[in-house]
Amino acid sequence: MREKKKKKKREKREKARKRNIYTPSPSW
Repeated sequence: MREKKKKKKREKREKARKRNIYTPSPSW
């Protein structure tokens, strides 16, 4: 169960990273 939760979090992070690639944001 813990792994499932971690996977969800990782997916969200990966999605955000992909969006960052498409939309430049002042986060660096």
